[in-house]
Amino acid sequence: MTRPLSKPLFYETSRCVALYLKSTIRIQLYLRCPAFQTIHRTQNFRVADLKIRPEDFEIDGTVFQLGILRHYLSGNVPESTAWKNAAGGDRQDIDRYGLPILAQNGQQVPTDAQYIEQLEQQALMLERNGPRSSRALTEDDVKSHRMDIERKRLKIQSYELRMGNQKPPFQHFVELAMTCGEEKKCEYVSYEKTLQEIKDYVLHKIFAIDAKGFIGNLQIGDDAFNRYLARHLQNPPQLFQINPVFQAQIAAQNFLMPLPGLVPDVPPVFQEQPRVADVVPLLKLRAESVEVHRLVVTGNIENALASLKPFRCETPLKELKVSAQPYPDDPVLRTAQLLNIVSASRMIQIRNLQNSRIHFDQLVCDEQEFNAFVRMMEEAETMRYYSFEFSELKDLNFLVKRFRNLPGAERDDFAEIRSTNLPKRIVIPLINQKELNIYVEETSMEDTKYCDTPFIVKIKSNHILPIDQSVPMTTTYIATSHVDSCGYCVRETRRNVIKANSVCERERSIRRHVIKPVVRVSQNKYTLRRGQPGQSRRCMAPSPPTSLTLHKEQGSPVLYNLRHVIKTRLWEKRMTRPPSKQLFYETSKCVALYLKPIIRIQLYLRCPAFQTIHRAQNFRVADLKIRPEDFEIDGTVFQLGILRHYLFGNVPESTKLKNASGGDRHDIDRYGLPILPAQGQFGQQFLTDEQYIELLERQAFQMERDGPIASNRYMLTEDDVKSHRLAIERKRLKVRSYELRMRNQKPPFQQFVELAMTCGEEKKCEYVSYEKPLQEINTYVLHKIFRIDGKVIFGNLQIGKDGFVSGLAWVIQNPPQLFPNDPLLGAQLAEMDNPILLTGFMPEVPPVFQLQTRVADVVPLLKLRAESVEVHRLVVTGNLENALASLKPILAETPLRELKVSAQPFPDDPVVRTAEFFNIVGSSRVNEIQHLQNYRVHFDHLVGNEQEFYAFVRMMEEAETMRYYSFGFSELKDLNFSLKRFSTIPGAEREDFTEIRSTNFPKRIVIPLNNQKELTIYVEETSMEDTKYCNKPYIVKIKV
Repeated sequence: MTRPLSKPLFYETSRCVALYLKSTIRIQLYLRCPAFQTIHRTQNFRVADLKIRPEDFEIDGTVFQLGILRHYLSGNVPESTAWKNAAGGDRQDIDRYGLPILAQNGQQVPTDAQYIEQLEQQALMLERNGPRSSRALTEDDVKSHRMDIERKRLKIQSYELRMGNQKPPFQHFVELAMTCGEEKKCEYVSYEKTLQEIKDYVLHKIFAIDAKGFIGNLQIGDDAFNRYLARHLQNPPQLFQINPVFQAQIAAQNFLMPLPGLVPDVPPVFQEQPRVADVVPLLKLRAESVEVHRLVVTGNIENALASLKPFRCETPLKELKVSAQPYPDDPVLRTAQLLNIVSASRMIQIRNLQNSRIHFDQLVCDEQEFNAFVRMMEEAETMRYYSFEFSELKDLNFLVKRFRNLPGAERDDFAEIRSTNLPKRIVIPLINQKELNIYVEETSMEDTKYCDTPFIVKIKSNHILPIDQSVPMTTTYIATSHVDSCGYCVRETRRNVIKANSVCERERSIRRHVIKPVVRVSQNKYTLRRGQPGQSRRCMAPSPPTSLTLHKEQGSPVLYNLRHVIKTRLWEKRMTRPPSKQLFYETSKCVALYLKPIIRIQLYLRCPAFQTIHRAQNFRVADLKIRPEDFEIDGTVFQLGILRHYLFGNVPESTKLKNASGGDRHDIDRYGLPILPAQGQFGQQFLTDEQYIELLERQAFQMERDGPIASNRYMLTEDDVKSHRLAIERKRLKVRSYELRMRNQKPPFQQFVELAMTCGEEKKCEYVSYEKPLQEINTYVLHKIFRIDGKVIFGNLQIGKDGFVSGLAWVIQNPPQLFPNDPLLGAQLAEMDNPILLTGFMPEVPPVFQLQTRVADVVPLLKLRAESVEVHRLVVTGNLENALASLKPILAETPLRELKVSAQPFPDDPVVRTAEFFNIVGSSRVNEIQHLQNYRVHFDHLVGNEQEFYAFVRMMEEAETMRYYSFGFSELKDLNFSLKRFSTIPGAEREDFTEIRSTNFPKRIVIPLNNQKELTIYVEETSMEDTKYCNKPYIVKIKV
């Protein structure tokens, strides 16, 4: 009875919910909710990470682990058994006596009598020697020694029971433990099947569905790669004869370890040696029902591929990560887009690999292997990508030196100075008109997906097509553009001659100018663009591009070959992935249309190729809020602040805290002091710097004398002491700034502007020098985002703070009075870090956000073309005239669907007249609204005296027909009082409902008016549809 019954989801809705549920939650529902089982089986199942290890498996961070627990039927439970059960029990199969089941691989193992003899000797030796420790003996050492002896005695007892074929005094149960972080859930069943059979059953129950299962990352084997796998495969372990030493090693272990010659009962798929004939499928599923994107095999690749044989050939893997070993000729291996090899690889192992992209964790780097690698690349097909990772710079330089010493190698260095002496690239010509392009880089964020070392070497093998030697030369006209010192774009065209006597010479000449691929191709002209060298990604204003235009000569065969030369440069900068198919222009426009606004803005600011698409396609924004100190786009807040950076010395603690909170939100001078006009807006004079210093010194001295004051009035806390200390420090810093300004001295700090983009808990920041006012920077960012050739469609546009200004009509009609310049006002100003809004003192706020009408001073908020913007709903929390003046160029095209404003005198503006729905917040008077002719008007509250009521009725008599008005009411008594007034109007008729209702509201009230009009009044509880504009429980609707 604590909550109302919730309605069950429909079948189709449940399928959609299942599709986006977390995998572990969906599994729990499937295992426990019978009604959900059909939905789980029929809907696609996405798992980000599945790891199948010998002893457990893991699904998206939740570990499913099986263990065998021992339960004694009578008597006390031995302490060592209790500890073992708490740790999860045995992880390998055991017999009814709790002894390991050993696989017979041809070698002799000790008998039970021999095991008992060895264990007796070891237990006697432990008792005689006593507990040992490398340091001081502790209680844990004594306890561990006692439990070791107990375990050996229990094992002796088990062997004796097995020799006598007696019933043991305990039973075994299987525990399925599901662990996610610190949370653990367990289920228990009798131990009647092997652990591998139980694990296969659980996996099959989860993944055996009629729909398709998508596995992002599938790992087979332990988490750590076997780096000596190739050596173990070439040198299999030899059989050991039974001898006392071997017996002692076995008996000394509480759990048998993999010793040479003795292989524990591990499933064949996890064994080092190839056991393809004995491997059983890990996931017994249909071939078309599973799709794996990334496969990680830490052990033998042949065994792993055999276990995935039913469904592994459907789609190529995006990545296959394996240990270095001899690789089979398998279609899964051949078609993998990225082959990632861990541990040292030799050429004999990788020479047959034909993958388009291969990453090596390490290569055997002797001279013979290096030369074999170069020969392998000469024989390989073109457009192959290889990469190596390096932890040490010396190893990297050693490899670069080897490549540099190859015949014909050319080194291309960076033009700018860098922290490392790594080359930009090395070009090595090969036979058969091939070449190697070698790039040496520090590992980028993109590369960390497959490379976890600080340096990476990327190698590309490509083909150079021959150019017709009969053509003596080719003339190109290179058009460049740059920005001069005055900020104007200057375009220059010069003639360049490429001689045709050498293929390499012509190709290099083209390469010097061509950096990025062709972006526009016309019938007679090929245009190539490249970005300005050294241009920063964080630059707020992009530099104009430099273009290279090649004019096509009639019948010239050079341009045919030139196109192929250019195509071979497409991926010189991107070696981290194979060439992916680019979207067509029209497809990209469709994608841009439905992208989230924030993602689209990020792409536009950082991807030059997307800028044309962004400008050409319509841009839909659900919610744009422009406030005095920030603006918000669909929940992402863009906020500017001024940070203080000290050039030397320690940074004051108060400055650190202020920088961490975003810095100053208003413009300041070079000393960090607010910029105030010579006199106030209403003619009042401000304090001089000397007067500010005197007031601040007096306040700081008084705070030091009085000491910190408890915030809760009872107990002084550390926060109170710290806050008191920081307040004094802020005043001392402000005194110092005033003193520097008086002497015109250079401050010991610089100031930067921070643009913080916050969405929920995620925050990204960009920085630029503080050289322009914050309002100019804010306007620039808005202009850069929304200035497009397409149309910008705003669902909701808000101007002003989030809260509506109550009593705005009174403030507009009664401007603030002038205050004389007295010490009290000065003290109030000096005490605050930022000037506050006092009567007679207006801080420097843009005119559009001020309460008084400042139409003449208002500048456009969005400097856009009128036909390029469409606003559906406009919310103005402050002065409406100022807001309309700031939007005047763009609001005249289409009528607003809704205009929501504070109660105030409304201007006779076409935007106000044509709004389909006019929503007024606050108490409105009839003289403010009597000229409104909107089709539909909602009042948050009307002044409720008798005179205003009858003035409202007369206004409706004069209004046109088919007009709709509504009021919201919070209290039932106020609603009944208003209904009583309507009922007392002459000629009013009340019509009640025939059925019994919880409220005594009439069905409607009809009031006849002059000119053959009538008012129809409906009283309702606010419905879900009405809550879009009315947040009160009752609503009165009036129709003329």
